[in-house]
Amino acid sequence: DTQTYGKGELIKFYGGFEPRIALYFLPGSNQRISLSYNLTRQYIGQVSSSSIGFPTDFWMPASRNIPPQRAHSFSAGYSIALDQDNYEFSSELYYKRLHNQMESAGALIDMISQQYIIEDKIYIGGGYNYGMELMLRKNRGRLTGWIGYALGWAYRHTAQINDGKPYPAKQDRRHDLSIVANYRINPPLGLLRRLCLCNGKCPHHARKHVSCRRKCRLRI
Repeated sequence: DTQTYGKGELIKFYGGFEPRIALYFLPGSNQRISLSYNLTRQYIGQVSSSSIGFPTDFWMPASRNIPPQRAHSFSAGYSIALDQDNYEFSSELYYKRLHNQMESAGALIDMISQQYIIEDKIYIGGGYNYGMELMLRKNRGRLTGWIGYALGWAYRHTAQINDGKPYPAKQDRRHDLSIVANYRINPPLGLLRRLCLCNGKCPHHARKHVSCRRKCRLRI
């Protein structure tokens, strides 16, 4: 069915506050503790699609039938400067609660059909991310850089997928180890090298049950 609206007629209104709170404590001259909370709203969201043969994501704006995405983010961090600021160590714990997440229930090939209504092929659900990040940074000298490690979980849930049970999101990456080194040969010359080890990013198919295997990759 086709629904028409008059000129200047308001179809749907979305809005709301987006508070951000950050607290910092300085237990010592070289230490800092931070606590933060953010409420964010997103009016154009990414739709995950992992149909067989056509893995792709696309973006959809909020509409009369699709509410905007909303996220509550909490984090706690600690950092300390070492060896007269030559080194810095930092750590952070985070948790994010997600609302109105979108998953595509149709295959990309279905979009060719003129009878295809994309809003009818989108599942609305929730999710959550949590984990920790550690980093050791060298700030001075000819050799500078950092080593970072992240441990994280990302889950989504909708009533139509996996019997409503949480499943790993496409953004799920369990381990991520990054090493960046910058060696200054002369003032105008330098050598930069980056090594990244990670696993995760587990795709799923928008079906009743989810089956997936972890992947590991190396980037240099």
